[in-house]
Amino acid sequence: MSASWPENVNKASTSLSFNLLSPSTLFVGQPVTISYTFGVVAPGAGLPIAPTGNITVTATDNANPVAHNSSCVALPALGGGMCTLSPAPAAAGSYAFTINYSGDGNFVASGDNGNYNVYQLVFTTQPGNTGAGLPVTPAVVVTAEDSSNNPFTSFTGGITLAIGAGPGTLSGTLTQNAVAGAATFNDLSINKIANGYTLTASPAGGIPDATSNAFNIDTFYVDNQGNFGTLDLAAGIATQISAATVPGSSGID
Repeated sequence: MSASWPENVNKASTSLSFNLLSPSTLFVGQPVTISYTFGVVAPGAGLPIAPTGNITVTATDNANPVAHNSSCVALPALGGGMCTLSPAPAAAGSYAFTINYSGDGNFVASGDNGNYNVYQLVFTTQPGNTGAGLPVTPAVVVTAEDSSNNPFTSFTGGITLAIGAGPGTLSGTLTQNAVAGAATFNDLSINKIANGYTLTASPAGGIPDATSNAFNIDTFYVDNQGNFGTLDLAAGIATQISAATVPGSSGID
């Protein structure tokens, strides 16, 4: 008669490690994707049983009084994986994230964590009322800033402008690379008269992050002295942009 002995079979250990963020520079409103590597640690590696359960990624800025939280869930596929957080960050700030594998009856839970910063785009020079087809003045400036409104001076990426509200077409160089965090747009124009235009700014190739103050595109005039300016027909207001060089001319004649 042979004896039987109890045998304990331990769960296999797993490893989960953070790889990278995409995009590498994060702005408000842009989706954040976290990439990681998931595996089974020896001696459990190579088992014919695949891990089950979920890999969950959570992120928060721990803001007070209301924190901005996001999360995503993925299946525990061995090798490289990724998960896109939802919702996209709604505020600039420092975010902490965790990546956790839940474990199952055969595999031990594992995890990793890290931090990332989210920046914001700000119209630091707003567009002003301008004549149809004329350069928008003053030149629009959009600056990448942190949550304390400090310029993100190492940012040299592209910033793109578009019409947020209004019926016209925006012309000019619509994407400018930032210099010390700020992008200047000095050749913009809009072809249709209307009140209440706005512009939006986004990281090049991204989702709009910021909206300008409202401004008007008016008709423009040149009087018999060579003075020129804008004429808001709806409000009946003429605004001189520049006086002519005709001696004695200093206004709308």
